[in-house]
Amino acid sequence: MNRIEIRGAIVPSYYDDDYFQEYIEKGIIIPESVFRRNLAKAKKEPLEIYINSQGGSVFSAYEMVNSTKEWVRTNNQPVTITIGAMAASAASAYALMMNAPIKAYKNSKFMFHGATSMTWSGAGGHEDSADLLNKINADIQSILVSRFKLSPEAVAEWFSEGRMGWLTADEAKESGIVSGIVDDDDETIKFTANDISNISEGGISIAALFDINENNKKENQMEIKKKKGVKDEAGNAAIQTADVGIQSESDNENETADSDATNEDAGSDEAGADENSSEENAETENEDGGEAEENDSEESNEENSEESDSGEENSEDDAPKTVEDYAGKLVALAEKHVVELKDRDEKIATLNTELNKKQSKMDKAENSVVELTGKLERLVGNGLNLVVDSATDWKSALVQNDGDYAKARRQYPELYQRFMDANKK
Repeated sequence: MNRIEIRGAIVPSYYDDDYFQEYIEKGIIIPESVFRRNLAKAKKEPLEIYINSQGGSVFSAYEMVNSTKEWVRTNNQPVTITIGAMAASAASAYALMMNAPIKAYKNSKFMFHGATSMTWSGAGGHEDSADLLNKINADIQSILVSRFKLSPEAVAEWFSEGRMGWLTADEAKESGIVSGIVDDDDETIKFTANDISNISEGGISIAALFDINENNKKENQMEIKKKKGVKDEAGNAAIQTADVGIQSESDNENETADSDATNEDAGSDEAGADENSSEENAETENEDGGEAEENDSEESNEENSEESDSGEENSEDDAPKTVEDYAGKLVALAEKHVVELKDRDEKIATLNTELNKKQSKMDKAENSVVELTGKLERLVGNGLNLVVDSATDWKSALVQNDGDYAKARRQYPELYQRFMDANKK
């Protein structure tokens, strides 16, 4: 596959000079003519354009778009675009105008904003430049709004004076600009039945949504069935043991009955034999009774074991075994928190209301204090001004007011007028 890189600022062809070769090789700038030269060397096979650029000359980027599309038509080969750390301004315009599949890294960023320029001219020339900038902005705005899931209002805000719109790789993917994220290592959190049981027993609340696929569900069900299967086998073994004990007891009873019948038939002929037979029967009954007691004890133990197993199963039933059970517990916990937050908000609203009332009272009190202070100052001021006029001429009036001409004039207008009239003569 061919690979051509657009690194650094996109600049016009006159930067394609020996003086700037070091900058070009380091990826600081990429003249449009250098890009076209690399494109001409590309083989007739799929082409990848790698972009890590802050943008640059709009018309140089336009020419790079046109050259790439011409290469596609001539070679009949597909083009894909990969965004590195950044595709901004003219670089993001190139990516969108190619109308080709775009991939981005997890940390890639896209930036769109209004075009800028410098004009050395009068008012009319500046108006022409403004008209050109509006047309350039319209080119990229129309693509953003018509082809992707972006609102016209948001896009217009990006292109307003001094603003810019930044998108992460995930946001670009949501809007449809990016078709895939390179090396996306995000994996769905997967929980086994044992994990969920441990989480539940530990009382840990997980404030996150997770998804478990069908394979995990089957795995959970298999683990639960396996646990139940072990207990079922133990229960069956206990039942079989009890059956053996009951059968053994029944056989012993039958043997005893047969022995009694034989002894009765032979009792009239031999008394000694009858006595011996009776003693043997007694011993047999004792043994049978002992075995019966043992069997009863075994049955009781097995019943207790079954009850214990049942208790364990019930405790297992209480723990969440499936995602739905655990999700239900999370939902219940979330609802509880919502109620608590609602109550807290209501208390806060009540406190704010009381605080506003107190603040209003304080404001009124402060206004009253200001008003009373003003009245007091006016009252005291008037009292202090009740001074017997001691000035008899304009000179003494100035001395009394510390040389303040305006104050003396306000306090002694008659003396001032006399002084002015005398000076006119």
